[in-house]
Amino acid sequence: MFRTYNLNYNRNLALNQKTSFIIGAGIGYRNGSVTQYTVKDPLPYTHNYKESNFGVNTITGLRYNFCKNFSLYAILDLRTICYYVNHEELNEYPQFHPNYPNRFDLSLKVGLSFHF
Repeated sequence: MFRTYNLNYNRNLALNQKTSFIIGAGIGYRNGSVTQYTVKDPLPYTHNYKESNFGVNTITGLRYNFCKNFSLYAILDLRTICYYVNHEELNEYPQFHPNYPNRFDLSLKVGLSFHF
């Protein structure tokens, strides 16, 4: 499970009176624990480690305001790692971190937001 903290700059570009296009970029910090399962004879091998990293992200999405206080949104978030904090893990088990630092995470966030 990961926890991600972002500091983003977002722009809302109105498409019509109720719909807006969201675009933005920012920096983020992610930490958490990872469990990886690999198949080895005769038993599966499990590897647990803590991961902490700093990265940059870009977002794009749509927001639909259906009344004064509520809106629906869908956001695509593309994130990459710039600095891996725990290098001991990276150096000890390079097979669990292929192509580091060339890793991109793409996530889709869909939700309902309440405006105060």
